[in-house]
Amino acid sequence: MCIRDRYKVKELEKIMPSSNMNLQIASDIGREILKEYYNYEAFVILYGTDTIGCIAPILSFMFENLKKTVILTSCLIPLSEPRNDAASNLVTTLTIAGHYWIPEVCVLFGDALYRGNRIVKYGTSALNLIISPNFDPLATIESYFNIDWDRILYCHSKKPFSVSFSLETNLTSISIFPFMSLETFASAFTEGVRGRFGCEARRCDRDLWIGELSLQ
Repeated sequence: MCIRDRYKVKELEKIMPSSNMNLQIASDIGREILKEYYNYEAFVILYGTDTIGCIAPILSFMFENLKKTVILTSCLIPLSEPRNDAASNLVTTLTIAGHYWIPEVCVLFGDALYRGNRIVKYGTSALNLIISPNFDPLATIESYFNIDWDRILYCHSKKPFSVSFSLETNLTSISIFPFMSLETFASAFTEGVRGRFGCEARRCDRDLWIGELSLQ
């Protein structure tokens, strides 16, 4: 049996480098998918590499009760170059979107399909610059598609698909290291900051640092 896929191409009115990504761009993408959600079985988003590691997690939290495949893909070398990775990434993404049901926000880059909110951009020049260090890919692409079905998250809610546009923007990111002073740590907490993210947790003076967080 032959399966024929049909694609509709939609370009946002305002195109800009992905390095200029902001919440408005994420909202524009969300509105387009919300508008067309019941007209198509899957969605492919072509995006730049600079901030694909930011837009994919945002969309994954904006889309509620998602029951259709959403895949973002990008490239390091554009189609205009004789040797590029754009063509293979695009064809692979369209094939997965048209033939497999993976109801998540995913990122396809190189030979792997990743969960969108688990990726990290690693480098600027390697063709495998997208990695997922703490979560194995949802699929690997070799001479065939190897889908890890046990890792796919399926939404069992009966509520309709919706997009949350009210996202908190008063956030900051903190990398904590053993020699950081308490004063430097506290200076990152300006008034109005609602969320804080840290890594490489400091082991010493734990109660003092937690107390500083409580005062903010």
